[in-house]
Amino acid sequence: MLVFDTLAAISDNLVVYLLSVFISGLFAIGINYYYVNRCIGGLVLLQIYVVFNTAIILFGWWLGAVSSFRVTHFLVYEFTAVAGIYWLYRKILGSRGVILQRLQAANHTMVSMCLLLFNSVMCGLNLVFVPNNGGSRIEFMTASWFSFYRPLMAIMVPLGFFFSVYLLDRGKRLLPLLILASSVTSNILAGSKASFLYGIVCALLFYEDLKGARLAVSRTLRYVLIMGLSLSAVFALARLNASAADLAERFVRTAESTIMVYYSDDPTAAASGVSTFAKIHRGAAKVLGDKSAADVDTLFGFALSRLHYGANTFTGPNAQLSSYMLCNYSGWDNLIGLASILGYLAIVAWFCNAVLYRRETETVMLLPFAIVSLNSFSQDYYQGMSDVTVIGIAGLAFAWVSVMTFACRGARSVRGTA
Repeated sequence: MLVFDTLAAISDNLVVYLLSVFISGLFAIGINYYYVNRCIGGLVLLQIYVVFNTAIILFGWWLGAVSSFRVTHFLVYEFTAVAGIYWLYRKILGSRGVILQRLQAANHTMVSMCLLLFNSVMCGLNLVFVPNNGGSRIEFMTASWFSFYRPLMAIMVPLGFFFSVYLLDRGKRLLPLLILASSVTSNILAGSKASFLYGIVCALLFYEDLKGARLAVSRTLRYVLIMGLSLSAVFALARLNASAADLAERFVRTAESTIMVYYSDDPTAAASGVSTFAKIHRGAAKVLGDKSAADVDTLFGFALSRLHYGANTFTGPNAQLSSYMLCNYSGWDNLIGLASILGYLAIVAWFCNAVLYRRETETVMLLPFAIVSLNSFSQDYYQGMSDVTVIGIAGLAFAWVSVMTFACRGARSVRGTA
């Protein structure tokens, strides 16, 4: 029934769609195998996005609903980002020895207590602010106070999933299960449709990429975890009255694209009047007083083709990367779009190097945040720019710690000389 409901919108061209998915799937698996020597790895979410977005573009092109220009535009932007992301991911895995050594040397109890405290606070905030009457949870997430909490949330949520997996592999049981349970509970209370499954699967595969082997847990515990997570996902969906058909539509028909769309004859209408700086990083432009960055209307995307094609060709700031670029740049201005992608990759690469080679062992705990960012960037440009903001905050924190450390050493040296 699920398969029927999912493919009903494209039943007239079912063979073409399945062939598109097959070709795109082989391509995504081939990319991962080329860089990581595994069919599926820690960038599994990126692989899923590549499969469905590429399949839809091919499907629309074969049906004549998507032009050759749109296909070329998609391929250039999509695979510029994908190739860069995989290059950086392989570079991270090249430091697996350093990463595993730092993980082992970290204070596991302290990290665990911090995660449990954070998850407790998250549960409390979600209980107070997240509506349970069907209202949107976006309202409080766009409040000014939440912007101060978001950077910590961006770092701690991925860490909760990753550190649970790491501790389970190290033979721990109570602490990782408590962290995992609190993380899942917080996610459900946040009103999410079981997105914790993404986080756990990505964390597991990333850790296995680092370790170069399967997770060392007993078969019984593995079945218990699978059963517990499955039941939690069912509960989360039932709580939101979300059906399997709803999920199928999000993934197969729209490839998890933004629901914030409007119809227009011009894709650039969604970003009309937005300054170049705001197109690159809306948050930074808003802080600097750019009025065009504060225009909420330009946050909404544009549906290039009809939904009944099953095609994810939405454009807009919250949509897939190539769609965002189509919405914002034309002609030679596309060089600005490509430069913003390369700039994002350069900043994340610097961040990973800073995390791995600082003297403080615990900085390695920031790495899961970077992996989640790499997984999501091709599907949500704004999420990537938000992560750049978090990296900027972390960079300022690194600089402050370095200055204070240097000052303390200088003071001790002066006292010793005296």
